[in-house]
Amino acid sequence: MLKAKWNPEGDVANETGYSSFPGNTNTLVFKIPDYVNSLQGSGGIIPEFVNPKYANDERTQFKAPTRLECMMQDYPKLLTHAGNKVGFTMYDPWFCFSPAKNNINDALACHGRGLPSFGAAQAEFDFYNWTNKMLRIAGVDIPESTIATDCAGIPINFGPKILLEPSFALTL
Repeated sequence: MLKAKWNPEGDVANETGYSSFPGNTNTLVFKIPDYVNSLQGSGGIIPEFVNPKYANDERTQFKAPTRLECMMQDYPKLLTHAGNKVGFTMYDPWFCFSPAKNNINDALACHGRGLPSFGAAQAEFDFYNWTNKMLRIAGVDIPESTIATDCAGIPINFGPKILLEPSFALTL
């Protein structure tokens, strides 16, 4: 779809050095009439695949049970075949992406490679840091923390743990 609609070379780096398209997303928004038409046209079938996670380089041991999956990118393909428009909105990861998906060992390994740990402590930090960043954008003086907490070998500078109720404000 990218080659046909965007660039004959496919997903190439833009002027920032990164893809113009998100590599991961956790939220899909559907226009219900188009969704219903797509389901009727495909009979509710989206292509499926298996995505095994291996525990070793030889790929002889599974890290976890392999499951049947479908790619969210396949749904927009179904929509475009039906003549519908497809788009996306991209936010910086701090704004909307912080999964707590890794156990302590895997989180530490990711951290060691310079990647986000995606462990529980990182998710907690990101949860509170989101509020701190949003308040800073609104003009509130909230200092960055310089004191790291050791979270199973991963240093995290928590700072203030501020929680705002959804009723606080609808927008900045």
